[in-house]
Amino acid sequence: MDIRRPVLFVIETLTDSEPRETSIEVALSCRNVICLMGIADVEVEIQQVTQVPFANKELDAFIDIASKAAASTLSMVGEKANQLLLQEAVENVLPFSSHIGYEIHNIKSDKSGIMGLHLRLGDEGAHYGLTCRHVVLEGPSSPSVDINVDILGDKTMLIRQLTQRTAASLVDDGVGLEDYCRKMYQDLTKKIYEWDKGYSTTEETAEARKSRCPTSEERKRLPRLGSLSSQVTEAASLILPMLHESRIIGHVAYAPSYAKSSRGLLLDWSLVRLDTANDSAARRTNKVYIGHKQAESRDDQVLVKDAKGRRQSLFRESSKLSDHISDDGFLQTTGIVPTPTDGQAARLPVGMRGKTSGLKFGMTNEILAVRRDSTGEKLVVWEWIVFCERNYTCFSAEGDSGTAVWDHSGRFVGMVTGGAAISETSWHNDSSVAKNDTETPEASASASFRVNARRDLTFVTTVEYLFESIEKFTGRMPHIL
Repeated sequence: MDIRRPVLFVIETLTDSEPRETSIEVALSCRNVICLMGIADVEVEIQQVTQVPFANKELDAFIDIASKAAASTLSMVGEKANQLLLQEAVENVLPFSSHIGYEIHNIKSDKSGIMGLHLRLGDEGAHYGLTCRHVVLEGPSSPSVDINVDILGDKTMLIRQLTQRTAASLVDDGVGLEDYCRKMYQDLTKKIYEWDKGYSTTEETAEARKSRCPTSEERKRLPRLGSLSSQVTEAASLILPMLHESRIIGHVAYAPSYAKSSRGLLLDWSLVRLDTANDSAARRTNKVYIGHKQAESRDDQVLVKDAKGRRQSLFRESSKLSDHISDDGFLQTTGIVPTPTDGQAARLPVGMRGKTSGLKFGMTNEILAVRRDSTGEKLVVWEWIVFCERNYTCFSAEGDSGTAVWDHSGRFVGMVTGGAAISETSWHNDSSVAKNDTETPEASASASFRVNARRDLTFVTTVEYLFESIEKFTGRMPHIL
């Protein structure tokens, strides 16, 4: 007797996400389709699953505590090194957290960029993430297609926080930092233990073996080094499980076609609807990690002494960055910088935190400038330009598309959409000839920034133009969370 096993069809549904009746209807419909294909013996099984939120409270709590410790006042020798290591641990786990500036990518594409800002549309309870269209959508194949997906509609364009390569690299860096701090603690522990146990502490013996005698500063440093080692170990343990999670945070909900608006604005933006089933969207913030030392260093660059010894700002419109930094070293992004109505504005000191460039500072151009784009028909659009400053080789680079640009008080200036590389210049017949001059970025993440190319221009779509376009396209006014 020929006994054949039935075909088992399994459907997984999120707990409390869909009514069980809906799941049954879907399962039976799928079974009917399979039967029509000639497979008669089909059994259907429905499983309910619970997904763990990716942006977890434990990681955000660690960042809050560790960043405050890294910003605390130094009280003894050796603590500066500890603070720098702890700050390194904080910056290493930040891309996994709910704070803006983390890398994102479409799971169907190798391209990646940055989540620039977290928004709310009108009175809707859902939260959205703002980024560039060319970051989350396939480039050349669909530049002229509008994406306007209802929240109950197509969710196939899923967005992941961090590529697998980036996540693995950050985990490796965390483990390496953990090993380094543990070794420092173990070496100092061994030095103190061996001296106390194996050697006399008489003056003669101590003088003879002075090089092996632990100093009083080292004895005081040991417990602090132990605390540092524990914190770095905790940081590594928090992000390790995330390497094996899906890290799906939502799906592309809105994206106008890549074109020029009636006002001359480049429409290269997209809104990602954050999925509350997979991600604690309510915990998403618009905070940017700066650090007190970085803020003070930035103030020293902007505020210089005049002939009478008074500190004056190099910019007409500027405030001290350190005045707006919280105790844990974060800058809260709130409010917007108005777009100049006459096309001109005073230079403005700005900053950003991107995936490739990290934390960088620059200044805006005094006028809105023309940007020519090379995709399809050449577009001539208005963009704000940000220049790198003398202490930095570039303001942004490949992989930074979508990054939020803010001023020293935390006001949102605009979003990075591309840039131009520095030209190499040679001389021929007493006239300069530019080499490798990159015109303007194309509508793809790889083309927006040439690999390894230093750049002196960053193109930024101003916030007022962005919000105006979002409201016109979605029918709702965007609000910064």
